[in-house]
Amino acid sequence: MRKLFIVFLASLAAITVTGSFSESAHSAIKKVAALNKTGRTPQKVVNTILHGTGVPSSSLGANGDFYIDLNTYNMYGPKSSGRWSAPTSLKGAQGVAGPVGPQGVAGRSADRVTNVSSQSPIAIAGPSGPVGPRGEKGETGAPGATGAPGVAGSPGATGAPGVAGSVGPIGPAGAQGEVGPKGEQGVQGATGATGATGPVGAMGAMGATGATGATGATGAKGDQGIAGVTGAVGPKGDQGIQGSIGATGSTGSVGPQGPIGLTGAVGPVSIQVVSVDAFELSTLNINGSSSSKAIGSLISGKSYFFSILLSGRVAGIQSTATPLILKLSANNPSDTLTYQVNHSYSKFGFGDNDLASRHSLTIAGTIQIGPSPSSLQIMVIDTLGGTGTAQSKISFSGTAFFEEVGTIF
Repeated sequence: MRKLFIVFLASLAAITVTGSFSESAHSAIKKVAALNKTGRTPQKVVNTILHGTGVPSSSLGANGDFYIDLNTYNMYGPKSSGRWSAPTSLKGAQGVAGPVGPQGVAGRSADRVTNVSSQSPIAIAGPSGPVGPRGEKGETGAPGATGAPGVAGSPGATGAPGVAGSVGPIGPAGAQGEVGPKGEQGVQGATGATGATGPVGAMGAMGATGATGATGATGAKGDQGIAGVTGAVGPKGDQGIQGSIGATGSTGSVGPQGPIGLTGAVGPVSIQVVSVDAFELSTLNINGSSSSKAIGSLISGKSYFFSILLSGRVAGIQSTATPLILKLSANNPSDTLTYQVNHSYSKFGFGDNDLASRHSLTIAGTIQIGPSPSSLQIMVIDTLGGTGTAQSKISFSGTAFFEEVGTIF
């Protein structure tokens, strides 16, 4: 395909101008046109066929020139109003491959010249070698040697100017220019004169206080009403005559006998005197506690009245008593227990030689023992957690009295 295109260009150049114009050649033509303005005989500007790779730029060539893109074999032109028309493809349909012709005689290459005026000499191209006859189609042989370029055909008639292309899209906005330098600060204007202070308005006059009205006259006191007439006291009646003494009545009958009173409680049967083993309360925890061992040996099914005397000796002297709570419990849940507690506190103990504070507790109550033998247990609670030091701990000991009774009401 490239060979055929070169033959076409050679023929076209033989009629008009041989070869292609470079940018420098085109500049030379423009110089001739510029000289014509000085008064010389006008010369005809020769158009040419340019070639290159890719789409031609608008700055390439003059109006009337053609341009061939050697990558796509598209022809642009003629250039009009500084623009290239839409391209026309020079490629024909794919023909049937013919036989390889014989090697032609190499022709003499024409010298490349630039025709800038009608008086300039034109170099004539040498004759091309003869084209071999077309043989019968045979099997595709090995590629033959490249033949010499054929004679260029005559140029075709100039086509009508193509329709002007549509306006291309607006190019992207250019980058924002740099901020100009900051101008110098202007000279500060003179300070204007201070305006005069307006006069202070006069204070309005205070209105006069109105006169106090006269006190009205006190009304006259009304006359006292006339007292009513007191009624006369009636006369006292005469005392009546004393009646005679009545006769003595007969003696009444004897009343019925009253009911028999309740049987009194059975007297005491036995008394237990039991020591309360010593135990100690020493805790820093709020509501911390300590409990005694079991107290007494109480028989099942019996009832007892009891009294427990408990003494708590403080290791040191305390000006105020530690708040304590005492709880008494029976060994069996089926026992019925009621009791009261009396608590007193002595800062200096019970004698001159006892330099320690002391708690005294008395517990009195009754208990009815269920079907199993039972006993009592004392628990003392420190509500503030103030017995946890060596000087504040409390040691408890005492004596319990159990008196068996018949019935508890």
